[in-house]
Amino acid sequence: MKKLAFAFIVFAVLASACSPSKKDIALLEQIETLAVENPDSALVLLDSLPYSALQNREFRSRVTIAEAEAMYQNSEIMGKDSLFADALDFYRLREKDPRRYRAYFLSGYQHYLKKEYGEAIIDYLNAEHTAALTTDTLALGLVYRAMGDTFKKMEDYTSSLEFFQKSHDMFKIIDYADYYNYSRLDLASAYYNAFYNDECLNILTDSLFNYFNQVPMAQANIIRLKGQAYGAKQEYDSSFHYYTILQKLYPEYVIGQDWQNIGFASFNLGKVAETNLYNDSLLAYSPDEKSLERLVAICNKDYKEAYEILRGEFLNSNEYFKKITKNDMRGIIASYYILQTDKIAQDNENLKNDIYLVSAIISLILIFTILCFLFYRSKQQKIMNNNMGIIIDLTETLNNKDKLISELDVLNKRAYIFNLPKPFNALEILCNNYYSYENSPNKQRKAYSEIMKLIKKLQAGGSEIDDLIKFVNKNADNIFNKFCEDNSNMTELEYRLFLFLILGFSSTTLSFLLGLSVNQVYAKKTYIKNKIKKNKSSNTHLFLSYF
Repeated sequence: MKKLAFAFIVFAVLASACSPSKKDIALLEQIETLAVENPDSALVLLDSLPYSALQNREFRSRVTIAEAEAMYQNSEIMGKDSLFADALDFYRLREKDPRRYRAYFLSGYQHYLKKEYGEAIIDYLNAEHTAALTTDTLALGLVYRAMGDTFKKMEDYTSSLEFFQKSHDMFKIIDYADYYNYSRLDLASAYYNAFYNDECLNILTDSLFNYFNQVPMAQANIIRLKGQAYGAKQEYDSSFHYYTILQKLYPEYVIGQDWQNIGFASFNLGKVAETNLYNDSLLAYSPDEKSLERLVAICNKDYKEAYEILRGEFLNSNEYFKKITKNDMRGIIASYYILQTDKIAQDNENLKNDIYLVSAIISLILIFTILCFLFYRSKQQKIMNNNMGIIIDLTETLNNKDKLISELDVLNKRAYIFNLPKPFNALEILCNNYYSYENSPNKQRKAYSEIMKLIKKLQAGGSEIDDLIKFVNKNADNIFNKFCEDNSNMTELEYRLFLFLILGFSSTTLSFLLGLSVNQVYAKKTYIKNKIKKNKSSNTHLFLSYF
């Protein structure tokens, strides 16, 4: 019994000696506050805690969490896995203790920094469990955000979008405007990664105008993400536009990836020279980033260089991605190289087909042109033949002028032998020449041209018609003047038609000289005859004899 009492006293003494004092607890509480507000100061003060207090497991666990909190604020790896494991073990069964949430959350972040994404997700799920039991909405929002970011690193973009959406929903419930606003950007980025580019652009447009008017860095991120989303939609003009705005408004926030993306948009817009310039800017930021250089090589059809660059990109790619996919990129690279070789052959084949197509089109155009020319020649020949019929009629009339004068003399009981007015004499000569040049097409065409010039003068009226009127009046007892006096209700055209009737021109020639159709000439003749009959002059019978 004495031995049992002695053992109890020794245990009580040792426990008392290992228990932290109130001063130690107050200092730890101060460190826990500083770990969030001034992490560097918190890390300095951690070294001042007495060794004896650290012998207490709960105290030691709190110290470990405070140090992890300070490292979290500085985005640094802690590197004390055994201490963290002890702290997690201490809080493992204390499911409703808020420090349990923080311990697992910070442990998950340490795994995240070390790219141990699977372990990070497990710790975040434990943190979620405590946050849910304590109904801490802010804690749930933060842990969901961390899980979304981790799944993003794992390239599981569907899960990433799911947890960023949960995070956004949690921040929407609580009165933390900054958390809510920035969760919109997280959600937009998640939509972009999951290939929901329209939803991404809708959130970004709303955020740019309604939530981040006075936050340059956030606006720069929004403009950058809009450029990326439009690039993913293959709307390269819009993508190029937003990256240009980013360079102009926020040059201090331009990063290497921006030069890569604007170079990619430039390449797809066919701006090879600009792509070269953006490649230079990209290499200034990231000397090992060869993606634009590969595009430039493709533009220059240097596929061997493109192959070497792509092979280097594979060797430097995400190890986690290669591990989970077990994808042999060498096969893809080889296929790519073969594809480009085939593309050259296909381009050559397309070029050959294009040449054939252009040749066929040119041939069709030539054939069409020749057909049009032949049709035009045929039409002109038809017109010329028609005019030649009129010229024949004119020639016959002119050659029979002596007979005409005799007929006029019979009418007037007088004997006159006169020549026709000069234009008609010229016509007579030209018409005779036309037929005498049957074996000389060039001279015949020239004669035809002169004939048509004279006929157009006659068609226009003027002095030539006046001379003809004088000739007719002189040789036929002033018949034309009598006609005009007895039929004062005629038009100029009708007077001229009667004048040509006196000279004996056919209806075909009359249509040509008066600019009327043959049917119109017949109708006009009938109309004039009716008017003559109505006028009832003493010379009516004489006038009608010319019809």
